[in-house]
Amino acid sequence: MSDQLFSDGQLAELSNILANLNPNCTVFSPDDLESSEEDDSAAGPETATDATPKYDKKDDICTICNAPNARLCSRCHSASYCSQLCQRIDYPLHKMLCRDVAEEGPRPAGHIRGIYFPVDGNKPEIIWVQIKRTEPGKGAQLKFLLPDGTDFFSQLPYEVIDENQVRCRQSGIGYSRGLRNLKNEGYAIALFCKNETQYAPNSNKSFQACLTTPESYSHPFRGPMIAVRLIPKNWCDDMTLASFRDVIDHIERFRTKCCAKSIQRLSFGTATHPRGVKISCNGERSRGDAPYVSVSASKVPWISGSKGSLSATSAKLGIAIRLWKYPIPDYDLNRGNQDAAFLMKELDPKKETWGWAPQYWDLSIGNVFALRDDGKDLSVREIEILCTFVTKDAQPVIGMALDKSLIAYEEAMETSAEPDMDELEDKCAAFRKEALDFITRENMLKLRG
Repeated sequence: MSDQLFSDGQLAELSNILANLNPNCTVFSPDDLESSEEDDSAAGPETATDATPKYDKKDDICTICNAPNARLCSRCHSASYCSQLCQRIDYPLHKMLCRDVAEEGPRPAGHIRGIYFPVDGNKPEIIWVQIKRTEPGKGAQLKFLLPDGTDFFSQLPYEVIDENQVRCRQSGIGYSRGLRNLKNEGYAIALFCKNETQYAPNSNKSFQACLTTPESYSHPFRGPMIAVRLIPKNWCDDMTLASFRDVIDHIERFRTKCCAKSIQRLSFGTATHPRGVKISCNGERSRGDAPYVSVSASKVPWISGSKGSLSATSAKLGIAIRLWKYPIPDYDLNRGNQDAAFLMKELDPKKETWGWAPQYWDLSIGNVFALRDDGKDLSVREIEILCTFVTKDAQPVIGMALDKSLIAYEEAMETSAEPDMDELEDKCAAFRKEALDFITRENMLKLRG
């Protein structure tokens, strides 16, 4: 965009301190960003109708860094931020539609909010999309008339977006191709596109206007586009500006070139590009591909948009690494990746999720790029030792601790209507400590080195 608030260098510096943000910082009004004195107290309409199924909208998660207990934008109430810093980072994109959402008129009966990307528009538009269910148990039927009077949604394919690989977060499960047998949880975004040959590639002006560096992207979408939210029970719901960010970030998977400056934004502490390792998914391994492949960071430019996910397990084993998912391939593949899932297990004994990987690193992971957090080269041998120990040795110990905790809980509930929860927590803490005492670098090198 032409009016980006920060240079690439400034954004890199801002990204480096995201981990130290104060989640209680007050998020200010977009009018403060514009130095305006207009009233910003208007809020968007209530989101769902009575017919909308309940689902986890995660409205309190920061749109930029995923920090919990974030606060809604005071004008549009459609995206949340944990701090002024994160709000400023999102602002160049957010401001395109913030006022439009805040000032949208009354909701027509039987309609949901969508985001429309007209081919010749200067920016996207907030629209009302008609939605109805033709038969009980059937999917939602959408309708939106284009300026020429034709229905946009006539037999259109759509792209499903249920994870944001740039922000390392998962919004839903069971929506993506290959996971249709799973029960839908959370939400996803459906990006409908009239991908007709009459439109040249990258010809949608309103969509291109949302990209900070449009000349660096090549994506398969052409023609007008509309984004809506998919939710459980084959239904749809309002798009939010947090989901708007997910749509634009999703285009990172189609990035085909990247300038050297973008790669240098990665704070590796070295002037050269360190080498990392590609951890292949189950599908690639089953067809004979190597499980671990040495790759230069210069060959994976899409990681420059994110700090990745730090593996607590690897850090405990003395070789802290960060993980990034590879873009989703255009072919069907078993995207399971046991190595990555086990590397991302929670090891903080005080957390209820101890022993489990977060949703984003649990299902449909695909190929993963691993890089040392200290900026040094990561060898194939190092990652092989690490992954083998984690999957073959550490995981059974963690699983045993979880089983013991479950058994202790069941026994406590059977023997007393009001069990001593403090005593039960002490037992579970002891099981976890026993497992953590085993997960050491010394044991890893002794067993697998």
